[in-house]
Amino acid sequence: MSDVLRQISYLIFPRRCLFCGTVVAPHICSCEKCLLSAERVAPPVCLGCGRSKDRCACGRRKRFFTAAAVPFYYTGSVRECIIRFKFGGKSEMAKGLGGEMAKAASGAFDNLKLDIAACVPMYKAKEKARGFNQSALLCRETAKQLKIDCDCGLLKKIYETPNQHDLPSNLRSGNIFGVFEVAKPEKVAGKTVLLCDDISTSGETLNECAKMLILSGAEKVACVCAAAVPGRDKKRS
Repeated sequence: MSDVLRQISYLIFPRRCLFCGTVVAPHICSCEKCLLSAERVAPPVCLGCGRSKDRCACGRRKRFFTAAAVPFYYTGSVRECIIRFKFGGKSEMAKGLGGEMAKAASGAFDNLKLDIAACVPMYKAKEKARGFNQSALLCRETAKQLKIDCDCGLLKKIYETPNQHDLPSNLRSGNIFGVFEVAKPEKVAGKTVLLCDDISTSGETLNECAKMLILSGAEKVACVCAAAVPGRDKKRS
C-alpha cells in the first residue's frame, strides 16, 4: 500500500487505543495514559500459570495443560478494556486483545507445534443472552494471527454454574467439575490444542477443559488468556 493510500485509509479508519478506544497515531497501539496503567507480565515467566515467576499462582494442583501464557495482568486499563469488551458490547476489541494473546503464545510456546485452537465455552443460554462468547471471539483472532485452525465448538458446557470469580478459591475446582465435554473428539485426537479464554483467575476452568481434551485424545494442551488476576507478589512477602 502506498503512503497516500495508507494516509487515506487512516483518515477513514483511524487506529484506536486497544484499551480505551480513543484515536491514536497509526504507529502505536495504545494511548499514553492506558499504556502507563497496562501491567504487562514481565519475564521470567512461569509456564505453569503464565504469570511472572515472582507472582506465580500455580499451587500444588495436578495440571493437565503443558504451559500457559498471558500478556497482561487484570488491572488498570486492561481490566477496564475487558469489562467493556464483555459487558459493553465492544466486540471489536477482540482483534487487539487477540493479537496480544498471539504474541504471548508464540513467545511462550515456540517449542510446541500448535495444531488447532479451541475456546472455553459458555452455557448456551448465557451466550444467547450476551449475544456472543468473548472467549470465542478472542480464540478466532488469536488463531488467525498464529495461522492455525480454529474450532470454537470443540468444547461445550453442559450446564450453568456460578461465576468462578464470585467463589472462594477452595470451591472453584468443585464448581466446574464435570461441566465440560468435548463435542468433537475426532478433531483433537493426537493434536496439540491451544485453549483460549479471556481471564485466568485460579486456572481451574482452564485445567478442567484441558483435562477433558486430554481424556478425549489430545496429545497436549497449551493455554492462553488475555489477562490474569495477579498472584501475590513474593518479592514483597
